[in-house]
Amino acid sequence: KPLLGTSILLALTMLPALAGGEEEYNKGLAAYKARSYRAAAKNFEDSLANGNGAAEVYIYMAHSYAASGDIKKAVQIYRDTAKIFAGLPAETMARKCIARLDPHNRIPAKVSEEEKKEEEKQKPKLSFIHRINVIAPTIAGHQPVSPSTVGKVKQVVARLPRWVYLIADQVNATINIGPNFTDRWPDTLHGSTPGMEHERMADALARTYGNDIYLFERQTIDGTTRLGPIADYDFLARETIYQVSHIIDSGLGIMEDKRFRAEYDLDKDAITPEKEGELHYYLQPNYVGSGEVIASVIANVLGNPSNSKVEENFPRAAAWVRKRVATASATTTSLAKRNPSKAEVKTFTKAQAEPEKKEPEAPVDVIPDDERVPYWKDLGDKPMVTAYLNGKRTPMMIDTGTFRTVIGVNHLKALGLPLPEGKSIPVLYGAAGGVKGWKKNYEITIGKIKRTTEVTVLDDFERTICIGQPFLRGMHYRLDPKSNYIHFVKDSKTTEKQVSVDAIEIPFRMSNDNIIVQAKINGHLIEMNFDTGAPMILLDTPEAKKIGLHKIQPLGITTLGGHGSGKMHYFVYNLSRVELGSMLKTNLKAYVPEKGGVGCVLGQSFFGTKAYVIDNEKNVIRFSR
Repeated sequence: KPLLGTSILLALTMLPALAGGEEEYNKGLAAYKARSYRAAAKNFEDSLANGNGAAEVYIYMAHSYAASGDIKKAVQIYRDTAKIFAGLPAETMARKCIARLDPHNRIPAKVSEEEKKEEEKQKPKLSFIHRINVIAPTIAGHQPVSPSTVGKVKQVVARLPRWVYLIADQVNATINIGPNFTDRWPDTLHGSTPGMEHERMADALARTYGNDIYLFERQTIDGTTRLGPIADYDFLARETIYQVSHIIDSGLGIMEDKRFRAEYDLDKDAITPEKEGELHYYLQPNYVGSGEVIASVIANVLGNPSNSKVEENFPRAAAWVRKRVATASATTTSLAKRNPSKAEVKTFTKAQAEPEKKEPEAPVDVIPDDERVPYWKDLGDKPMVTAYLNGKRTPMMIDTGTFRTVIGVNHLKALGLPLPEGKSIPVLYGAAGGVKGWKKNYEITIGKIKRTTEVTVLDDFERTICIGQPFLRGMHYRLDPKSNYIHFVKDSKTTEKQVSVDAIEIPFRMSNDNIIVQAKINGHLIEMNFDTGAPMILLDTPEAKKIGLHKIQPLGITTLGGHGSGKMHYFVYNLSRVELGSMLKTNLKAYVPEKGGVGCVLGQSFFGTKAYVIDNEKNVIRFSR
């Protein structure tokens, strides 16, 4: 006799069996209704092994063992069910069944070593839903993860189709749920999200690293360690699908496929400069952006619309991804895996079996563990180095405050280098409107450092060639005005000996490849761009008004200009106090445009005499005292 009547079972609110193992589940259900309980239990075990982690698979499996007389096995499965589906109806049912079958808790939770070994032999391989882990709080005051959040994620995972389970199992993917990003990575409170630098990592609700998904249920409040409310569950469900899409990409090796990259590159080249801003996340260099395109398309395939702009602006790449996913879902036994072990059997689709055309290898960047390069300052106190552009020697300015490397056609002509082909187009924008030019890759060498990076070429550029964050990314560096050397150190190498042990550490975050610090101007907290290429302090009009500069008489007026901004009139004011951490300077000049402005800049007039290290790994600037 079944443990519970069919009418009670049908009244339960449970997850539908939409995952892999549907056929075995249906066989088990038929056997259960026919009262063939041992056969039913075996079918439900097979369903679980094939990826169906839905709650009713566990419940029916336990019911089957109970009805066949194996009470001990049934209770153990009910206990597992209550733990896995905590906070859901399945837990309530499981605990009711445990109370009925083992009211005095006499069935041991642990089995003997012999039974364990035998159980392990018979135990099916854990499916994706069993690899969901909970991260305990590590920051004081952080609440533990809510069981409802875990239950919601499990609901989403239980509904995934079988082919997704197979890929997740193939790469041994995991899902890890924590209170906040900082509970897993405490040092990232002030770090910025790659590709979305205006957002803090501590506010990230989902990330995927390798084949491990991380979900977080709360964001921080105003950059503090305090946490806000639990995120909207519908949003969390969508994020779960999006991150699972990254796992599918990993399992199928889409992002590494040269044929996909060729389609992505065609789409990327067709995107106009006007659209680059809104599509910045999908245009990140080194094909990082292509991974987000892939995840968006796969999420759409799974019935979880992500970003409609992606398929509109990357039609070739999207079509390629859809075709690859269709092949994988149709032939689940021949999934392409990038690095299969010898024990694995790997089959290929016809497209995969075709020989690939050989393409010229991409240039290899050379970043030594550390390199010391002499520098000098020009008349505007800007740090200059001797560099090579495609092998041609020329002076260049190190400019931490720009998110691009800029050169003029006049420089190329002077160096005897070929000019860009095609018609110039708007490549950057400023107060004076669009500035026309080209974008082209060049090899830049400074000391032993050699990198191929995208360079913005302007029709005419009166200033010195400036090297920005695209070249500097992946390194931290120390500018020492006393020795006139820049010490470059490759990320993941120590920086502790580069400055004094009592160095002043200033946290920063990246925003559109700009280093953003929090300074105090006349006692008011202001976010400013830490810019080695700027000789002075710049304040935009809104911030200047906030600190009351518009109420006092300016010292004078001058004209300034830069690439993308044209020449503008600036009022000159005296600042009584400028503070950065524990550093203080008084009576510095600030320049404020007549109207508008594009942000605030902390330039050489504040920090020019100090030695400092910019550590891009820990997101701190270390100043020697």
